Amino acid sequence: MVEDALPAISSSGSCVVAADYDQDGDLDLFVGGRVRPTDFPMPPASYLLENEGGTFTDVTERDMGEPTSFGMVSAALWTDYDRDGQVDLLVASEWEELQPYRNKQGRFQREEILAGKSGWWNSLYGSDLDRDGDIDYVLGNLGLNSRFRASEAEPIRMYAKDFDRNNETDAIVTFTQADTEYVYHSRDALNDQIIAMSKRFGSYDTYAQASFNTVLLPHEREGAQVWQTTELRNTLVIREEGDNRFQPLSTSLQLAPITSIQTYPSTNGAELIMVGNFYEPETALGPYDAFTGAIANFGSTSESVQPLNIPGDARSLASLTLNTQKQIYLVGRNQGELMVCEPEVLPKGYFTQLQPLDFYAEIKLNNGQLYREEFYYGAGYLSQSSRSLFIPENAQEVTIYRFDRQSRKLDLLDL
Repeated sequence: MVEDALPAISSSGSCVVAADYDQDGDLDLFVGGRVRPTDFPMPPASYLLENEGGTFTDVTERDMGEPTSFGMVSAALWTDYDRDGQVDLLVASEWEELQPYRNKQGRFQREEILAGKSGWWNSLYGSDLDRDGDIDYVLGNLGLNSRFRASEAEPIRMYAKDFDRNNETDAIVTFTQADTEYVYHSRDALNDQIIAMSKRFGSYDTYAQASFNTVLLPHEREGAQVWQTTELRNTLVIREEGDNRFQPLSTSLQLAPITSIQTYPSTNGAELIMVGNFYEPETALGPYDAFTGAIANFGSTSESVQPLNIPGDARSLASLTLNTQKQIYLVGRNQGELMVCEPEVLPKGYFTQLQPLDFYAEIKLNNGQLYREEFYYGAGYLSQSSRSLFIPENAQEVTIYRFDRQSRKLDLLDL
């Protein structure tokens, strides 16, 4: 054990993901900050930590460029989204757009992938879904089975400020309907948050008729921080020749929040296993509990979905490779028992273990198709899967690349 291996970190975090982003032979860390206790929704600090002989140094300001806020981070992924051989950073945060940071020789530059698509993102995973040689992304959001709706024309907004001057941040959520903005909260909930509101609206009827502009007057909103959400659907980002195509998941995958995603071994296109639900919204909303998990196959232009039987408030999902022929899945459920899922039939092929600094593989099939698979440290809700590669029976050639761009071909006859 190395004493004082980590710098002082004060954030309440959501994820820790590892990669050798500076290509010096060890694993560096990104630590995502989730909330500032008692100060929601003000964004906490997140950290980029460089590994120097087992001691980690905070290099966020140095390597991320200008000081930046990542927002309330839910998930992050080290991935080569621009296919230049260097590992980049994607960050998914609540009330934010997907945030890509391109790696330029160990320094990062913020770019755009889904401009205007801000969401309540809560999970993020990468896979070559269309089998064209680059990584596509799945983002878990709220889904469409709730009273909330959001679009670029009618966004959901959140205003944060100490409106009643009691030294505590107040957050007010609004929605837009027919070009008019309204407060989402009930009169009772708003009065509990800002006591002075009970004098402004003496009855439920007057409050029900009030637009946001009459609930909070323009001068009262001055200085407030504002966020907005334009997208609530669980979503794909398909990479095509350097461009990005936004594609919502099918209706059966919009029943609840998707909280965790992992690769499911397949010889017929890309397959992902997903779990979700959320049992802790406001009492008036009730639990989001309609999703029992699914395996989605992306072998055609629209995904096919096989429902599973994973009830409850499923949060974490990790794959555990037991040997060359067997893999199981562990599902962590909030206030519930750990659930073990074992595929009834695995496709023809086998698993091989990876080395610590392996980053991705290119798999060439007998039909000439070439696709890519990345290997992650920490791509899941507070969980880590076994680092292994499934090699399908019809694989002709497999090349594995390290973070430092060194490569090796696997001898498929010896595996």
